[in-house]
Amino acid sequence: VALVIGNSAYIKGPLKNPVNDAADIAAKLRALGFDVVERNNLKTSQIGRTLREFRSKLSNGAVALFFYAGHGLQIKGDNYLPAVDADIEGEEDVPNQSINVRQVLELMEDAKTRLNLAFLDACRNNPYSRSFRSAGEGLAKVSAPSGTLISFATRPGSVAADGSGRNGLYTTHLLTAMETPNLPVELMLKRVTSGVKSASRGNQEPWMEGSIEGDFYFRTAAIQATPVSAQVQQDAVDRAVQEAVRRANEQAAKDRTEFQAAMARNNEQAAKERADMQVAMQKVIEQAMARQNAMLEAERKARGEEQKPQ
Repeated sequence: VALVIGNSAYIKGPLKNPVNDAADIAAKLRALGFDVVERNNLKTSQIGRTLREFRSKLSNGAVALFFYAGHGLQIKGDNYLPAVDADIEGEEDVPNQSINVRQVLELMEDAKTRLNLAFLDACRNNPYSRSFRSAGEGLAKVSAPSGTLISFATRPGSVAADGSGRNGLYTTHLLTAMETPNLPVELMLKRVTSGVKSASRGNQEPWMEGSIEGDFYFRTAAIQATPVSAQVQQDAVDRAVQEAVRRANEQAAKDRTEFQAAMARNNEQAAKERADMQVAMQKVIEQAMARQNAMLEAERKARGEEQKPQ
């Protein structure tokens, strides 16, 4: 679920690109499957019901996203996003005529969403700063709640350019990076930072606060294999066949060697068994002959006794 706001038609300090930025981001998010609450040139009377509509769409475990393009200002460490009809004469007028960034972050956190993303292209010059006592340039650094990632168009306390084309410099690079498939959001924002910093020659450097658990991708796509030519495929098949033949020959040679060794072991065992058998037979014969000789000898002695004179 996404809340996308673009404010251009300010009573003080109108801007060229924020409505374009919001419209293009909203279209991109819808194409990526987000349910988008979109508001352009938000007025003070619309702030409450816009936040209520956004909150009503959030659910436990969802992904919540907030994008804002327009003026932003800080007062005593809090960041505010003024409505286009804000009549701000002093710091006291700001809270009742602006969106408090902290309020939006708390709204997402209270909904127990799985992760929260905030993109703030809101660091342009503050048109009300002359009437403020404590306001600084740009937006203040934010302590992001757990599971929240906040991306600023430039570093805390710095000012971002509105841009000379259809979109602001930050949003231009954000739109491009969101199209890259299989790119975790943290790495995507690093690409945005690099692109903006290079395009502005170092005058504008996006800033990121917070962290999320796991990975989130705006776009995913199946990784496709690189096409190869028919010749390359045939070469691969030929190499596979040659490798298979080589392995088969090696295995056959190994089997033949093992068979011959086994036969040799069998022949040696057979020869040993034959020799043992011959020795055993020889012993049996010798024992039989010894018994026969003993019997003959006993018989001769018996006959000799019988022939003696009485």
